[in-house]
Amino acid sequence: VTNWIKHPGGQTVLNHYAEQDSTEPVRAFHPNIALVQKYFKTFYIGDLIGDDNKKTTKDDDQALNDEIEQLRQKAIAKVKSIVFTIEIAQQI
Repeated sequence: VTNWIKHPGGQTVLNHYAEQDSTEPVRAFHPNIALVQKYFKTFYIGDLIGDDNKKTTKDDDQALNDEIEQLRQKAIAKVKSIVFTIEIAQQI
């Protein structure tokens, strides 16, 4: 990911998730995963070996999807707040 430091969302977000699994934040903030995967091809090294014994249920999947949507909504609200503040500041 070092070569991806020019991330459109800024270097801070990449540094925040450095050395940890950032799958869920990527999914939360990038709803068009096909577009993201297009850019990730350049950086793909390989798949992680997962725990094949762990099976998720539909309830697990739904809970995860709900959590992702909550994160997305919080991010959208934060951006709207920042944009609103900038617009007000420009009018002063």
